[in-house]
Amino acid sequence: MEFESFLVSPTFKIVEVASSVDCFRKFAFDEIEFAVEEVSKLLNSAKNNLFLMFILRVLKSGNVFTCVSPSNTELDLKEQKSRKAWCLVSLSLHSNVSIDIFDTTVYFTFFEQNDLPFIKCSKNCYSIQTSGTTGIPKEVIVPYSAIMPNVDDFCARFKITKFDVISFSTALIFDPSIIELFVAASVGSTLLIIPDSARVRPAQFGEILIKYAATFLQITPSALMLFSSDSLIKLLGEKSFLRILLVGGERFPVTFLRRFYTGRSVTKLYNVYGLTEVSCWASCRSVDFESLMERNDIDIGDPIKDTLLQVSQSNELLIRGRSCIIDGVSQTDWLCTGDSVKVDDRGKIYICGRISNQVKLNGIRLNLNEIELYVTSLDSIDSCVVIPYNNCLIMFIKSNLTVLEKLKQSLPLKWRCHAIINVQHWPITINGKVDRKALLEQYRQSNEATTLDDIENIFVNFGIDIVKDRNVTFSELGFTSLKATELMLQIQHLVADPDFSVVQYILTSDGTVEGLLKALCYNYPTTVSSPSRFSKKYDCVKQLASVVDNASSSSLVWQENMEKCIDATPVLNNNFVIIGSHSGRLVSLNLVDGTIRWEKRLQGRIEGTVAVNYGIVVVASLKLKGCYDHNVYFLNEESGNVLWKFTTNDIVKSTSKFIADGQCLIASHDQHLRLLDYKKRRMVWFAFCGGTILADVAVFGNLIVVATLAGDVLTLKKVKNLKALYVYLFICMNTADLKL
Repeated sequence: MEFESFLVSPTFKIVEVASSVDCFRKFAFDEIEFAVEEVSKLLNSAKNNLFLMFILRVLKSGNVFTCVSPSNTELDLKEQKSRKAWCLVSLSLHSNVSIDIFDTTVYFTFFEQNDLPFIKCSKNCYSIQTSGTTGIPKEVIVPYSAIMPNVDDFCARFKITKFDVISFSTALIFDPSIIELFVAASVGSTLLIIPDSARVRPAQFGEILIKYAATFLQITPSALMLFSSDSLIKLLGEKSFLRILLVGGERFPVTFLRRFYTGRSVTKLYNVYGLTEVSCWASCRSVDFESLMERNDIDIGDPIKDTLLQVSQSNELLIRGRSCIIDGVSQTDWLCTGDSVKVDDRGKIYICGRISNQVKLNGIRLNLNEIELYVTSLDSIDSCVVIPYNNCLIMFIKSNLTVLEKLKQSLPLKWRCHAIINVQHWPITINGKVDRKALLEQYRQSNEATTLDDIENIFVNFGIDIVKDRNVTFSELGFTSLKATELMLQIQHLVADPDFSVVQYILTSDGTVEGLLKALCYNYPTTVSSPSRFSKKYDCVKQLASVVDNASSSSLVWQENMEKCIDATPVLNNNFVIIGSHSGRLVSLNLVDGTIRWEKRLQGRIEGTVAVNYGIVVVASLKLKGCYDHNVYFLNEESGNVLWKFTTNDIVKSTSKFIADGQCLIASHDQHLRLLDYKKRRMVWFAFCGGTILADVAVFGNLIVVATLAGDVLTLKKVKNLKALYVYLFICMNTADLKL
């Protein structure tokens, strides 16, 4: 069967749930048809009904749409424009052309026409980019011949009818969202739009699914595990409206689902496997109650319509059948998935993990997938992620605290991890998968919150008395490489010399406790009795003069060598001067005599002026050995200890702005303004400003004013609990003539 277009059923309707959950708007087919005729181009907004109506209009015109998530948005827009985008439609990027629909103004920006690659295959439907979590991001152009067999298979397999309520909860840049939309529209079911604000609040997400009687749900294991126990009991109970639950994108969560799925559950479970390069799902496996109770792993099932599966000699899964255009090249041969698999005696295929998920430590090659599978097979452990870091293995588990010690003892010696962290909730990406970068950043921030004041307790935990054992070597204390690495992970960030290796020092025969303490500057004085002397090597000196009653004269009271040039303005607070320089040195100096209250050596240049308020010092670090370091540091004003470090996507030169105790605005060259909660160590919201931000942010009451190097001045209104979540939709030429 040839697929060249997409037809919408006249029974198709949309239910858009508001953030309040109780409020919703319902759109019948004739209203959708009207909007489809009105909306023509591109949209920049949180996911809503206009997105869907626009997509349907693009499909009806015979053109192609694409969704991207704008991280460095200006670069993304330029790339899309230069390669294929014909038009951008936005709710916020104003232009001279606009229309009003459903009380919303939509703005149009037209680009020069650029055709998609000419490929001899059926008509193209949409373009999507792989997430990059399993390799380098790729652009995938999906023809109807690739996506429609998946839609037809699911409609028939799950017996979808016009009475079904399809949850539209997947991010638009994640290909399962296309399945949700196409299945509902082709059959004429109701599409239940889950607002972005609810999708990131699992309790509210579950409440919407129950309240609006969703019958079909696709979800990743990580997102499913965020639901409350009450929601899961209802969703998987004997009175649930949920008929079909598809779980995919990650390893099937056998242990977790055993807690909620019973023999009386009316919901049918399915394990689905796929990848963007074949448009979406490639195989499906029904998981009954007996299989869930008896097996520790679930196979990926049988291939769906027009799809072939094969296992290579190296045990890599290969897929063929539904050809897409990957980075401009039509894929007709067997596609390498990058997933390692095993086949049992019945011919069933099990995913072992990514082939690339292997590391070599101490001369031993380790498969991290095997470690994760072993740990999740243990009782009381729902899920596990192992991440390599600094030649170490960091294990994150979701379980109760009582199993930690047992887990440490049960792990084979070669799999011993240098740290095991129990997490309450997995951080997830916009695609609903475990965010490994966020996990590692949380671990780093937790470690870097450790200060010199904690050193004594840390050493005690390793059986070291820093006074009695001062002259004892670590070799005499029985330190192994594993133990040395565990200590290193907790104190490396406190080492003054970035080239000093904690592990190497501990493992040397003459490495003593006192020597390591010196490397940490543990005995470094917090004050000095006299001003420091100048070094002839540097000629950039910060001088502070006392202002006397006679303004015509002044005398030098004290001076401090900052080692390199100073671009920042000194900040005076509570009779202390705080200043940083390009040497990375940040100091707090007594205004009266210039003595040092504390000093901190950051790993990058300090160019911006610090912000001080509520006992907190905020400073940004710029360069690190020729590369850009994009960190913003929050320090205790009295001790200089680093409380938190937040990483942006580009350098920060403007001064941060406190707006309340615990909340601070950060403006970056990455064109984003962020509100950070430094007490809870999280980003509250961010806003894309369309240009590099160098000037300081101004706050007037409830208004935030930002100026960019693009020549724009933006005014933002402070809104409680605001989350800025943007998706860009592009229309692309599929034929020589535009049909809109």
